[in-house]
Amino acid sequence: MRWLVIDRLYNAEAYDFGHLDSYGHFLAEAGEEVWRYDLAGHRQFPGEGEAGWDVVFALDGYEQALKVPARVHIAQVACDTVVPPGFSAVISSIPAMVDFYRQRGENAHFQALAFDTRALVCSMGVQGRDIQCLFVGTIGPNHVKRRRILASFGDFVTTAPPTFGKAMFRLLARAQIVVNVHAEWSRGVINNMRMYEAAGMQCRVLTDGVWPSEVIPDQRFGQVDFDRVLTMSPNQTTGELAARDQAVVLQNHTYIQRIPRLIELARSL
Repeated sequence: MRWLVIDRLYNAEAYDFGHLDSYGHFLAEAGEEVWRYDLAGHRQFPGEGEAGWDVVFALDGYEQALKVPARVHIAQVACDTVVPPGFSAVISSIPAMVDFYRQRGENAHFQALAFDTRALVCSMGVQGRDIQCLFVGTIGPNHVKRRRILASFGDFVTTAPPTFGKAMFRLLARAQIVVNVHAEWSRGVINNMRMYEAAGMQCRVLTDGVWPSEVIPDQRFGQVDFDRVLTMSPNQTTGELAARDQAVVLQNHTYIQRIPRLIELARSL
């Protein structure tokens, strides 16, 4: 099938191992014909102006995606953004959003996020894990819970600004522990790329939230009581837990598992 994958990049650096890159790469590796389109224009791809799509797969720009003629339109929703009606199927990593679209009469399916195993190459050349505990991301007035939790850690956590692509994975490769605080729109369940990115890079992930019931093999992965975090130290136990979490991700949460299901869904529509 011929796929058009649509997303909106934060910047050019956000492409490497991001949704647009990962879905495009692994769909092509599965034998599909794929074109990628960045709505923000940070990256240009050959053939993006061609027509005759079998599947338009929208990671962003949902209204624009529906205007592109295709046999099937699929939307992925990983936050509280409400996509317009008209998609052949909606997949979401938030069970509450799956319920919302089903109640609206849409063909909605749960699909957890995934780790791009190619990112592991970013650890080459990194000389050990010199960052004891790391947070990467935005801290501002829109993240009240995040600011409160990070403030309670004090100097235990090294805070880094938003970092993208290869630079982010190299940074994760230096960390022993990664703190991951979900936004309120996750509806109380674990739904965040950092869970899979950090654990996939063999960091011990400390996070809030609970696993959705659809994710059976790894309900303990990453969960921690934040009130007990300051009693932790980077010792052998931490390394063993990080290795365990990485094994869970590599076994259950990569594009190698996700892509066949996505292709099967597209063919069934």
